[in-house]
Amino acid sequence: AAKAAPKRVGIFRDAKPEDVNAAARRLGLHAVQLHGREEVERFRPILPETTELWATAEVGAGGVGPRTGADRILFDSGRGGTGRTFDWARVAGRPELARGVLAGGLNPANARAAAGLGAWALDVCSGLEAIPRWKDSNRVGAFFDALRPAARGEARPC
Repeated sequence: AAKAAPKRVGIFRDAKPEDVNAAARRLGLHAVQLHGREEVERFRPILPETTELWATAEVGAGGVGPRTGADRILFDSGRGGTGRTFDWARVAGRPELARGVLAGGLNPANARAAAGLGAWALDVCSGLEAIPRWKDSNRVGAFFDALRPAARGEARPC
């Protein structure tokens, strides 16, 4: 069987809709992730029909910031890259989590618990870095090891 090609996701923060559209078309992006304060409804009409629109919702003490009109919601602790988790109880059981992405402080120590929330995907970044912007292969391996069942027959967390 042929392997599926990796899907490209472009991440944008406070970008202009026309710039995001140009990048999506030029790079053949599967999805664009709006990780700033963009108005989601301004992007859908100009993006290629096959490009998914993802938007980050900040989860804080006041609940989950609203992000409507996106194909997927990325639940994060803030504007990204902080390495901080948030109280996962604030998103547990939300119907949009099953099509959403969980982010914010994910690392090998909490990978299994994060997967157990039932998100469509996990977004991990700084939790796998030994130094800023450089992924550590040992931490990447440990993250995936944490997601694997310990032995045959053990139920997967997700």
